[in-house]
Amino acid sequence: RPAAPIIAQYFNFVHLGFEGYRSVANDDLKNARLLSRALEKSSWYTVLSDIHRPSANGLLQKSAQATIGFNEENAENYEEGLPVVAFRFSDNFQEKYPEIEQKWIQTLLRAKGWIVPNYELAPDLEHVQILRVVVREHMTEGLVDNLISDIVEVTESLIDNASSSHALNLLGHHSNTRGSVGKMDDGSASQSSGTYSKQC
Repeated sequence: RPAAPIIAQYFNFVHLGFEGYRSVANDDLKNARLLSRALEKSSWYTVLSDIHRPSANGLLQKSAQATIGFNEENAENYEEGLPVVAFRFSDNFQEKYPEIEQKWIQTLLRAKGWIVPNYELAPDLEHVQILRVVVREHMTEGLVDNLISDIVEVTESLIDNASSSHALNLLGHHSNTRGSVGKMDDGSASQSSGTYSKQC
């Protein structure tokens, strides 16, 4: 097999070194914390990942250094974890807007160019759906800001009854109906021509 990926990785190790990789990881975590805080402040979402929460040691350091100031840039002051933000609709939001399905957030964000998967958790928790964002090294603070703006815009459009996005609710109800809408009568379709492609 070609050795290009190995050579490229070797270059990264030599070029970045331990401190370089540490800097990249810290930037990823910082941006993930920024996204987490913004989602929670909206009150529409509950963040399930803990990387933005101060650790017990961080809280002790915060109280001990209250006069100096808490170092928000230091990843060691927060709960350990990967730069992954897992979140879902808050309980309050679900009670207030029961007709809005969380999977629509994934669909509407995909239309804006974001891939934010929505999926059910493991067995025994399959009733819980979560959205997930993986913050990688190319996701700058500016991109995080754009994502936050798009999430807010999409959520507001779903809340607004007059918006076209809110019409997704109608699609959900129509897909569950068992009427004869769009159903062809038996024998009304044209016969197969014998070619590979059948006629509609």
